[in-house]
Amino acid sequence: MQMYHFVTEWSLPFPIEQVWNTLGDFQSWPAWWPDWKVLKVRGGAAEMQVGAIFDCAVRGSLPYTLRFTMEITRLEQPRLNEHTASGDLAGTGK
Repeated sequence: MQMYHFVTEWSLPFPIEQVWNTLGDFQSWPAWWPDWKVLKVRGGAAEMQVGAIFDCAVRGSLPYTLRFTMEITRLEQPRLNEHTASGDLAGTGK
């Protein structure tokens, strides 16, 4: 299988605390980030926390949906969110 690396950097004209709070409200992602089709947290976690596991499905411009599980492995508010993914997308992100 071919390996791919996706690099995305966001520069947002807002205070870092506002960006952190928006990204931390993971249940709202599908409302403002249209590629997210499914984002369900396992175990009913109400906030972003280390160990939280999400079942995800995303679909961009290509005609297929990627399904994967994401687990938060490290948080350093308000600057760092690291996670691992497995399934159709596998690897780490931060």
